[in-house]
Amino acid sequence: MDNNAKIKWKKALPSICMLVLIAILVGLSFLPCFRGNKTPVAATAADVDGEATRVLGCCAAYAYSNDFETVLNGKINARVFGVPYTLSVRGGRSVRVGAFEDVMETVSLFIKAGIKKSGSENGYSVSKGEYTKGGFVYGDGTTYEKAEYAARYGKPAVGLTKYDLDNSVIGAQALGDNVFKFVLDPSRATVNCRNEIKTILDLSSYPEYESVEVTLYSDGERAVKVTCEEIFRIEKFGGASCRAEYTEVFDYKV
Repeated sequence: MDNNAKIKWKKALPSICMLVLIAILVGLSFLPCFRGNKTPVAATAADVDGEATRVLGCCAAYAYSNDFETVLNGKINARVFGVPYTLSVRGGRSVRVGAFEDVMETVSLFIKAGIKKSGSENGYSVSKGEYTKGGFVYGDGTTYEKAEYAARYGKPAVGLTKYDLDNSVIGAQALGDNVFKFVLDPSRATVNCRNEIKTILDLSSYPEYESVEVTLYSDGERAVKVTCEEIFRIEKFGGASCRAEYTEVFDYKV
């Protein structure tokens, strides 16, 4: 790598780290309200398994009608100026009827960053964490009205996945006992995910998603674990390609 490329890489690194953090932090919902009874509608195609989509609908409906918490772990591989970079992330959500809290943190040699999003029927707040030896400390953050929050960050984090599953499932198959894999239309599924990346990185255009896949582990009625994989690109830093992989483990408060 020549000196100019090295300088560009060092300048871009903090923003890249924030990007990959944001990529799996964005709103995890596919309803405009906090809770509801609507379930995702799968595409009608030969490669869509009926049992898989039925279980997906059951799990989505259960998440909407019950309080739950999740533990999230993941990583994102990014390539900027031809240089690969991997960032590990951790976090989780606490979702109650009418309220949510979503925390995402990463600690690496180059950056220590944390973001907390929370909301209720009264409004929403987004705050950045300050890292200390004991962990991250979060302040009051910036508050938003519902419409402004949705425009900047997407819908609130109260659903089964961050993707809009309604009419976006283009492939579904059973991988094993109560394990199902779904291929989503990347443009339809990410319609509410892309806002946050565009806002935080001050992009002139939305990120372009190449592929989105979701693997659902269930007990037949509820999601036990959800693993997501996505590939997307942003037009910044000369163009950056990213691959995100993350897993959420669910715990229901019933």
